Amino acid sequence: MIWLLSTYEMKKKKLLLNSISICFLLFFFIVLPREYYEYKNLSQNIIQNFFNPAIDSYIGESFSSSLKHGPGNSRYSFYWLFFPIRQGVFSPSMITETVGISVLIFILNLSLVKIEVRKVAIIFCIYFILAIKFGQPVGRFFIEPFMWAIFTSLLYLNYKKNFFLRAFEKIVVVNSIGILLILLMTVYNFIPGLFSIENYKKILRKNADGYSVYEWANEILPENSVLITTHRAQAFSKNEFISSDYRHYATNQESINYFLNTISKKKPTHILYLDHTMNKGDAHSKMWSNDIFYSCRGELLAHGKDIGRIVGRNPINIYNEKYDAYIYKIDFDKNSNCIKE
Repeated sequence: MIWLLSTYEMKKKKLLLNSISICFLLFFFIVLPREYYEYKNLSQNIIQNFFNPAIDSYIGESFSSSLKHGPGNSRYSFYWLFFPIRQGVFSPSMITETVGISVLIFILNLSLVKIEVRKVAIIFCIYFILAIKFGQPVGRFFIEPFMWAIFTSLLYLNYKKNFFLRAFEKIVVVNSIGILLILLMTVYNFIPGLFSIENYKKILRKNADGYSVYEWANEILPENSVLITTHRAQAFSKNEFISSDYRHYATNQESINYFLNTISKKKPTHILYLDHTMNKGDAHSKMWSNDIFYSCRGELLAHGKDIGRIVGRNPINIYNEKYDAYIYKIDFDKNSNCIKE
């Protein structure tokens, strides 16, 4: 929508050639590499590739469905835009999922006298309608259009001093002080990591999700291992790794076999499990672990007791819950019944 509006404005000012040149450069450096990768590796349907976030024929539909579902809020309730509520339950820890009520200062005081404000208001409404229908029902999905409204209102703010505006001003001041205190606390906690490697590692163990798990795995795994991992913080692995995130969207045996066959070509040697990602043979773990590698496991190489710790983004929440990690050898031998026909 921003592209349509800016192109329209450039055309009015007889700068359409400039607009086309800018669009071409952006497409060449940002969009084209992704489209080429998808064409080369996933699908040769160029139109489908361009308009779909996941074009793999085995998981595309279930992945796109999960994107629309988000945290599971009621799509037309709208309370989740301004308040930390998820599925009807109020929780301050969800504050980062909202746009906050202070944005109403700007929305309620927009002056529509200026043509520029009206144009932005129109694309704001179009985005909002489309996002409610096709996007995620969570406040952070709507941050961008609210930013459009805020910047526009700062240019042409119809400032009305009333009780509600004064109340909102106080909220903004309190909110700003709170953010400043959080930033100061973050600097205080993180800055020791600049002065020594050991401090750096201590901070990562305390604050980085998955660091302690991979630090443990890196010490145990042989050199030149190829690791299938069920923990998403793969960047901490010193070994070559294969993400298994797709297992959540492999919904039938055909798609499972497809991914197992594809992975087998990379010759993985080990798999890293967490407590909650491993099928332990009981009904509960089978239901929630999505462990499509259950039949491919070899011997247990290592078991890390309480090696991992739950870490969240919210600095106010203190997480003390720990979990175990496991490293198994992996075997994709066709005779091992790993890949079911």
